Amino acid sequence: MKRNIVFAAIAAVIVSVVLSTVPAWAFSKFINVPSDKIGGSWSIDELTRDHDGRTVESFKVDRDLVVWTERDDVRSIRYLWGWNGISASLLATMPFSDWQGSDFYSAVEGNYDVADGTAVWTMYDGSDSEIYAFRDGHVSRITDNGFSDLHPITSGGRIAWTGDLGSVTKLMVMETDGSVRTVDQYHVLDYAFSESNLYWMNMKVGETVQRVMVDGGDVSRSVGYGEVRPFDFPFFVADGNGGVAWRRMETAGNVEVNVFYVSDGVRTSEVLRRERWANDIRLEDTYSGSVLVNSSDVRTKNIDDVTLLQASGAQQSVIQVKTSMAKARFSDGGAYVRHVLPETSSPLLVRHGDGFETWISDTRIERDLFDAGDSTVAGAMHDHGGVVLYDTDTREVTEINRDIKARQIVTNGDTVVWLEGASGSSILMAARPSILVGNSAGAKTVAGRLVKSPVDSAVYLATPDGERFIFPTEGEFYSWYGNFDSLTELSVQEMSSLSLAGAVLYPVGALVKSPSSPKVYAVGGDGRLNWLADANIVSTYYGSSWNRLVRDMPESFLAAYRSGRNVASTGEYYMIAATK
Repeated sequence: MKRNIVFAAIAAVIVSVVLSTVPAWAFSKFINVPSDKIGGSWSIDELTRDHDGRTVESFKVDRDLVVWTERDDVRSIRYLWGWNGISASLLATMPFSDWQGSDFYSAVEGNYDVADGTAVWTMYDGSDSEIYAFRDGHVSRITDNGFSDLHPITSGGRIAWTGDLGSVTKLMVMETDGSVRTVDQYHVLDYAFSESNLYWMNMKVGETVQRVMVDGGDVSRSVGYGEVRPFDFPFFVADGNGGVAWRRMETAGNVEVNVFYVSDGVRTSEVLRRERWANDIRLEDTYSGSVLVNSSDVRTKNIDDVTLLQASGAQQSVIQVKTSMAKARFSDGGAYVRHVLPETSSPLLVRHGDGFETWISDTRIERDLFDAGDSTVAGAMHDHGGVVLYDTDTREVTEINRDIKARQIVTNGDTVVWLEGASGSSILMAARPSILVGNSAGAKTVAGRLVKSPVDSAVYLATPDGERFIFPTEGEFYSWYGNFDSLTELSVQEMSSLSLAGAVLYPVGALVKSPSSPKVYAVGGDGRLNWLADANIVSTYYGSSWNRLVRDMPESFLAAYRSGRNVASTGEYYMIAATK
């Protein structure tokens, strides 16, 4: 998403103001990042816990927004909360009867959703159920009609739901421009977003088969066939990049065959078929036209064997043969994650897209209690409380030790949320990567969200303690973020309530220099610039093409960093906590 953003690099005076107007006491909490946390520094937040008769019932995770429900069984009331990375807000309060389930939709998780900074839910308005949304810090009513609107989902700013007209079900969409349209109707079944593509099944009048349909915001079209009575829920497994996979039972003579399809919204391909009973094969995940499938060998080989397969059309490979089905997930770049010993709680193993395969750590992870999203993998520790976090890009591991065991864990982007403890004493926790910030008084790592004012194009990192840090140049911004999709516009009043506390720095280990000098510096864990005086050290740790990693920074912006040491040996390099 392209936005009209102007970085502070066009006005060097901004940094000088930041550095001169923030008092030293504002940095009393600043700490140096330990060398074993380089690239793996995480901010941990407790979002809520069971209290006053309320229990955490469910939660969903977006990289920019966490939404959860709390239930009060004494009063028969449900509360819907949202946390934007800075503070939590009560979004809605409703009686239990407002949310109903069905054969295809859970009575709780099927009535709310969150994605790309937007939360949606259904709620009774006194005459029927309508759709509500929380975005940009405000709750708004999406529908107002004479029939019940149910089971909303959202992605990329689009919102979809079904309108219940009795004998006819309408699938309706609100587009990013606010317009609402009916994309299909009659016998609409399970539907799901993958990025901005909306997929669903529908049986047309007079037909006996379910078609798989897709709508990307312009036109609806059929891309395949689904199931009249699906075995899987959810029916579609989305890859988050516009594509989905699904399983369909077909008949070949007198034999039932499981056929797996993938579609990117334009092309649909068969990637795998197996003669198995429905319960003997399971679709685990999909990524870029490839699927992970657990398949029992009961009809072909050893009755006790289960094979984990990766399939993408004509190419099929056996990942592992074991004695039970176990969870497997794709991560960013086609890496996949599984247990070393799938039959029990065991360490996690990741195989990267380049073929490199390794244990994430030797810590045992509770069986099937892990998740993977983008470049982040998270698993609940078996032997004691806490979670293991792994970044598939940097291939670094962080362990967060807790006294209470996690019982549910979800990742989205680089946000990890887990629920720990038994019902009645549950705690909802969140972890996000920390970002290095500072000024002339010191440096620290923080977590927050991207914000801007409606009257100013400068981008800031806002933190939960009421501070904001400016991105001096686009170099600092793109060293932490890939795009502006998570940028939130605050009101002038909200922005003024955040104190200007410093600047966002380059990540620890980044190489920088000024255009007027050949000296190359590495950013240390304390925010200092350390001169790498020996070129051999640079090439040893950054490779022969290290010069491509160096960012030019105007002289005036070097003032945002304090001076460090001159590094002329390997030992000194480790001392600055700048290992990649």
